[in-house]
Amino acid sequence: MAPTTNAPGSPHCRLGGHQKAAPVGAGGERVFSPYECSRFMLITITPNPTIDRVYYLPSLIPNTVHRAVKEVATPSGKGIDASIILHLLGKPTLALGLTAGHTGQVLASLMSEMGVPHDFIAAEGETRTVPVIRDDATGHEYTITAPTLQATTAHLAQLLARLAHHAPSAWGLICAGSLPAGMPADSYAHILRHARELGLITLLDVGGQALQLGIAGAPAYLKINMAELIALDNAFAQHQLAIEQHPTNRTALCALATALAAQLHRLASGAIIISMGKRGALAVAHAGAWYAPALDVPIGVTAGAGDAMDAGIMLAREQGAGWLEAMRWGTALAAAAVMHPGTAGCDATQVPHLLQQVQVERIA
Repeated sequence: MAPTTNAPGSPHCRLGGHQKAAPVGAGGERVFSPYECSRFMLITITPNPTIDRVYYLPSLIPNTVHRAVKEVATPSGKGIDASIILHLLGKPTLALGLTAGHTGQVLASLMSEMGVPHDFIAAEGETRTVPVIRDDATGHEYTITAPTLQATTAHLAQLLARLAHHAPSAWGLICAGSLPAGMPADSYAHILRHARELGLITLLDVGGQALQLGIAGAPAYLKINMAELIALDNAFAQHQLAIEQHPTNRTALCALATALAAQLHRLASGAIIISMGKRGALAVAHAGAWYAPALDVPIGVTAGAGDAMDAGIMLAREQGAGWLEAMRWGTALAAAAVMHPGTAGCDATQVPHLLQQVQVERIA
């Protein structure tokens, strides 16, 4: 079932949801948007987007010319992936980000062709093109990225200005994906603080130094995977090992939930969500902890599953749903994303059936 619509006074309800004219960029240029922006729009920020090209190979053999069975090209980057999912579900969204060069122009054109609202800022260099190789013989995926886009502190300032410009039409913000070369490593901390001042509910999904410095911005929700969690605090490695050794044992999951609850004040103000791939996902909030096993579905590519989970969690929370329902939506959309042949997208008609299959368990 769909999340319940917000009632006035619910945690994420912004009163007076009247329609506004389609937005324009901070510099006065028209922003592509088929929507009249409501106060329930979800903004995503992707500072380092990509065009992903997924190549399906029967097998990957060294020192051989390969001829792919299929190629699927999509605009991508974590926040853009989330905006695409939301758009396909008919939910108002706006993708902010940086683009550069000819590839950046192609990225914007692809977004326009898909009808996904976006407002991109011109940076230096070239937007990344990312080959994703799927070896059908093993099921393994290989993703290759290069730091081709260049940004500066000035680009961060422009992103902050665009966010402030669009915030009156929005309720929430997803900050996701790597930072481009030259952009301050603590950029997400600045963006999250600014978003909070603007009254937005925020989710952070990033790894590496950008994560280590980004949590200083106190996101409402932090969604990361186990590897990123261990990079933040190596003490969590023992929990990963216990879960791998005893995947059906709830004791290991409960121990992880307890350890995360002790860090909740440091990592996020509202909840921490840990994605564990085929082992499912765990959400720890002040009110408790919930675990959702991953669905067993046919896999196209797994890249983009976590981004779809971001979209599902935020969609449910915006509608006033609790964490059980938020995890149901996040897990269902992650499954829909991995069934899709590209790294961004889903078949929206599959979502109701997937929602019925998801089992969420409260473990604390």
